[in-house]
Amino acid sequence: MLKLIVLADDLTGALDTGIQFAKSSDGTLVALDCDVCWDDVSAEKEVLVIDTESRHIAPQEAYQRVKHLSEKAKNAGIPFIYKKTDSALRGHVGSELAAVLDATGEKQLHFIPAFPRTKRVTVHGIQYIDGIPVADSVFGSDPFNPVRHSSVMDVLAEETNLRTHSISCEEDSSEAEGILIYDAENDEDIQKRAGELKKKDRLHVMAGCAGFAAVLPELLDLHRGNAKNHIEHKPMLVVCGSVNPITVTQLDDAENKGFRRDRISPETLLRKEHFTSEEGKTNVKDWADWLNKGNDLILDTNTLPGCETAYDFADQDGIRREDVPVLISRSMGQLVKDLIDLGVDATMLITGGDTLMGFMKAENIRLMQPCRELVAGTVLSMVSIHGKTYNIISKSGGFGVPTLISDLKELLQ
Repeated sequence: MLKLIVLADDLTGALDTGIQFAKSSDGTLVALDCDVCWDDVSAEKEVLVIDTESRHIAPQEAYQRVKHLSEKAKNAGIPFIYKKTDSALRGHVGSELAAVLDATGEKQLHFIPAFPRTKRVTVHGIQYIDGIPVADSVFGSDPFNPVRHSSVMDVLAEETNLRTHSISCEEDSSEAEGILIYDAENDEDIQKRAGELKKKDRLHVMAGCAGFAAVLPELLDLHRGNAKNHIEHKPMLVVCGSVNPITVTQLDDAENKGFRRDRISPETLLRKEHFTSEEGKTNVKDWADWLNKGNDLILDTNTLPGCETAYDFADQDGIRREDVPVLISRSMGQLVKDLIDLGVDATMLITGGDTLMGFMKAENIRLMQPCRELVAGTVLSMVSIHGKTYNIISKSGGFGVPTLISDLKELLQ
């Protein structure tokens, strides 16, 4: 029976947090649709993670989606709600945390935004990425969701008037109403704070990323399960929809170590008819043949420095800039589906939540089963397509060391 609902604003985040519960319980599913019927969820499932796909929509619409699902959880008698937030504070953090509080009628929401294993920590209320205040990091120049503030309170204040309180590691949790933001510089800080909240029975309405989620299975008495660790040796198909410089560095490293890397032009991505043309079909068949011979392949949406970007092409072709991410994810999702239809059986690493969701929509997949965290923030999941099981590796664009892709290749051999 469901004990915990997790609400995430994108798919990679849903998976990297969902896997924290799947480590301890076989009863964890990730739903790709806000309208998923909870009655269809098996009685053995204890955790349901829902991707609200709300990062790129208007703040008020994000608020309404999260509020609706939080009310549904409360009315269903589910005792715990966890609002998953981005560890770089992208998205509508203030609106969505306010939605949870408004829906549940609780006086406090306890928020631990740190993810120390990926070098994302909170010190004196400031969010740091690898020692750099988040607004000064690569996330400050994110083309889709630039983070303008490093203070967590300031980020929340952009979209909510609720009272916020920043609490250091040395302080006990407060009785004050509103959103309580806790510092954490390491996993021990998170464990200590979560234990304190458990003793005070304050874990019913929470927020954070995978860092906070990792300590909850034991505290919420979730059942122990058996980890699914088997990975068949297959060629790797890397599908990159992320423009994050961290991911670009990982692609460069993999290319230098032997991966074939083909860049897909903005015109190809933004004109949906390309892959149905003769030229497009020839491209897809060439990629399928390459993979079916056991070779590794990177399909990259990033252009070379100095070349026309997707936004440049959109401006010239009369396409709205806000539509660019949707069009790219749709094109890449359909491309991967076309490859599978041609018999490709590869382990797929898909970077960027929008790109992964584009593929899931193309295949009409509504549920995913996270199986294993390969490294922090990088998750192996299983999906069923036409009765066959495929391995999908997902990661946020901003996660991982420069050698991540080549490291995964070695791990999978």
